[in-house]
Amino acid sequence: MMKKAKTISVLIITALSVWLTDAALRTFVFQAETTPPIFNTNQAPVYFILYLIAFLLFGVSIHRIFMEKEETLRENEKRYRLLLQRLQQGVWVFDKDGRTTYANPSIAKMLGYSVDEMLGKSFYSFLVEKNVGIANQDHGLDLEFVRKNGSRVFARVSPTLVTERKRDGKEIVASVMDIEERKRLEDKLKYYSERLEDLVVEKTKSLRESEKKYRRLIENIPDIAWTCDHKGDIAFISPKVETLCGYTQVEIQSGGFDFWLEKVHRDDVEHVRSAYELLFRRNQNFDIEYRIMRKNGELIWVSDRTGETHEKDGELYTDGVFSDITERKRMEEMLRRSERMAVIGETAAMVGHDLRNPLQTMLSRLYLVKKGMGDSSQSRSEVTTKLNLNKTLDEFERLVQYMNKIVSDLQDYARPLAPTLVETDLEYLLENTLSTIAVPEAIRISVDIDPSVRRILVDSTLMMRLLTNLVTNAIQAMPNGGQLTITGSSTDENAVISIRDTGCGITTENLNKLFTPLYTTKSKGMGLGLAVAERLAKAHGGTITVDSQVGDGTTFTIKIPCMKQKTPCILC
Repeated sequence: MMKKAKTISVLIITALSVWLTDAALRTFVFQAETTPPIFNTNQAPVYFILYLIAFLLFGVSIHRIFMEKEETLRENEKRYRLLLQRLQQGVWVFDKDGRTTYANPSIAKMLGYSVDEMLGKSFYSFLVEKNVGIANQDHGLDLEFVRKNGSRVFARVSPTLVTERKRDGKEIVASVMDIEERKRLEDKLKYYSERLEDLVVEKTKSLRESEKKYRRLIENIPDIAWTCDHKGDIAFISPKVETLCGYTQVEIQSGGFDFWLEKVHRDDVEHVRSAYELLFRRNQNFDIEYRIMRKNGELIWVSDRTGETHEKDGELYTDGVFSDITERKRMEEMLRRSERMAVIGETAAMVGHDLRNPLQTMLSRLYLVKKGMGDSSQSRSEVTTKLNLNKTLDEFERLVQYMNKIVSDLQDYARPLAPTLVETDLEYLLENTLSTIAVPEAIRISVDIDPSVRRILVDSTLMMRLLTNLVTNAIQAMPNGGQLTITGSSTDENAVISIRDTGCGITTENLNKLFTPLYTTKSKGMGLGLAVAERLAKAHGGTITVDSQVGDGTTFTIKIPCMKQKTPCILC
């Protein structure tokens, strides 16, 4: 607003001055007939004085305007100079001869000088000699400067303004940017570019040598290395696979995983297929053992191991190794037979002792019965009452069952087991098992079978022996009565049968030896019952575990794998 008021006042004074000047000229110089009525020769001095006053006011106003403009210019110059001094980028001003007229602190710091030291010096004196001839161009250049300490620095110099400041010449304003780091990277890139071809050749040669070395290693180790993707395509398999199974590398790779699965023993197919599916679906690596049929019809055992999956070109792959373990399996089986024969030898004396005691009791009872029956002075009813034949017969039955269990346990432990799998109702199987066992009145029994596990595929005879041993063991653990609970359930992979008692429990020390043959804490028995139970569970491809707390009872858990009917040890 103040600036507008000043402008208006200047215009009014100027107009008044012009009018008065015109009037004065008409009065004193021209004495024209067109002189306004207010002007005449008698009034001329007065108007001349007014003219002088107006002219002086006009001059003062003009002077004030110039002073204000100059002050504004000085403030702007100060502001821009301060801005130039604070710029991170260098600003260098020099005249037509290259003499420095201005340098901001950034360019001075870059070259290691003070601003005063640079003023008056030639721009070219700061350049290395080879750059002096090219520095006269009017576009951006990458130039090399010499610092005060003698070191060198690369900078990008860009002339940004050419102004006519003086009659005898011009000044050039240039921006200067330190590009030392960029130059260093460019030199390094140039070095690597020049070396790239050599490096590629060198690395390729090194990789080929490394590939040959590891390929020779893989081809000569007894294990068979392989690589397979999630679709079943076999990307690689060691040529040595032909020595192991009779099929060539080309035959297996062209046939893929399905071809390999056809060679797996039918009882192991689902186990292998499931392991591979879990590997690619859940990245769950495996270490499994299974049988395969060689090209000549021979059956061999292999141990197959994999690492985690990895991605390549958008496809999931896994690497694995398998090896022939047929000899190891044969030795393990021989060892198991030897161990069983050793146990049988150790039990010979125990069996003789355990069978002799009930046989002697039976012989004594039979002698008394025979003697009583031969006494003609007593009637048959008197003899029966006197000898209590009903009780004797019950005792005979108990002793026969006891001896039969000893013989059965010994047979089940010693003989090879080959389950005959039949679809079986688990609840019916438990009812039959419990009906053959004398359960004391003080023991309560509850059975809870989930419908999901009602029908299972097992050898009913062997499974009944397994359940009989565990139920008998539970009853013997509760001499004063208690609760016996039998439950059946299922998981994704197993049928689960649990048998829990509320007996005295088992100590940790005894728990670790529980399935050891001939180990028992009972006054009667050979210690084969639980060992046989474990063997029967394993014959079905399952497991048996125990959990017990002293004073809180014991739980035995049987797990039978859930597989299809064509494989052994299966749940429907």
